[in-house]
Amino acid sequence: MDAMAYTPAETEARLPSLLDALRNAEPQEIRDLTPKRIVDLLTHERGMYLFCRKEDGQAVYVGRSAILPQRLGVNHRSTQENQAVVTKAIRDNHKMATMEEARGYLYTHYVVRLLSEPDVVTRALLEIYAAMHLKAEFNTFLEH
Repeated sequence: MDAMAYTPAETEARLPSLLDALRNAEPQEIRDLTPKRIVDLLTHERGMYLFCRKEDGQAVYVGRSAILPQRLGVNHRSTQENQAVVTKAIRDNHKMATMEEARGYLYTHYVVRLLSEPDVVTRALLEIYAAMHLKAEFNTFLEH
């Protein structure tokens, strides 16, 4: 469902409850999130994800994808800078030598929460809404 499914007012009204649902979703170990595992967890593959620190639950990155199994199960577990946004941010913030070292740190110190959301407009707005409300430090909103 890539067409707008809700009116602007309906979408806006849904954002607080969707943010609560994302924040309260069961935390998942990133190391275990293979594409198959993600498919098993969700009602459909389109949705949102939230990376949080294990130690204090602080949200650090909010993302969205039309294909969560690919985005999380492959890209975020990668060591390629152009795919693994959170791993790259960890490497840079902690002054780590390699992406592999940062990925190990990600696996040990962070979890991810998932939320199915089929509507493309809702996903786009929720990403910004959630990142701003949660003060997610790794969301930069730089234009490409």
